Amino acid sequence: MTIPTKSGSARLTRPKPCVATKAVVEGVKEGMGRDNKAVDINRASREDPLNLPGITEHEVDRIIAARPFNHAHNLVDRHIVSKTEYDRIRDRVIAVH
Repeated sequence: MTIPTKSGSARLTRPKPCVATKAVVEGVKEGMGRDNKAVDINRASREDPLNLPGITEHEVDRIIAARPFNHAHNLVDRHIVSKTEYDRIRDRVIAVH
């Protein structure tokens, strides 16, 4: 697009998106493709916790065997997952009584 100026005309160019903007857009796209519903560790099927990042079949078996939980953090208190693993999933697990 060209616009008139006092010295003639100037061509406008579209600004290039910054790297941070691209990263945010890619993160949103990735997040939209995932199932981000919270998993109730007291009622979840065996398959539901397997969708949580880093949770193995062995850990799912331990979660089911240790039910009921008062709080999601009980996963750490009862040594079912490490604090680091819990930090990765804490926004996606709940314990409904």
